[in-house]
Amino acid sequence: MAGALQRMYASKPQRKSNAKEITFVQRLVAWRKRIVALLSRAYAGIPAAQASALLDLPVDKIASEVASWKYDAASATFTPVGDAVATSGEDAFSTLASSLL
Repeated sequence: MAGALQRMYASKPQRKSNAKEITFVQRLVAWRKRIVALLSRAYAGIPAAQASALLDLPVDKIASEVASWKYDAASATFTPVGDAVATSGEDAFSTLASSLL
């Protein structure tokens, strides 16, 4: 069975990616990087489920590929590490909103 599948895929002409697809992938990667940077500056920590929903990636992939976040499995939370760490437990959006009111 496996041999038949390999022969079928080997005989099928490979689809070439076009410039629009490459541009979309590049934009998606850039968008995810901006989201990670924004969340790192805005929050001292973010629940893994929320990060997964915002980035449209599984938690294990985020934990392995986003070097600027540390994953705590016990609390299922990502916390930023390095230069972009939020300075307090209060998020930056709340601070901004309260200063505008």
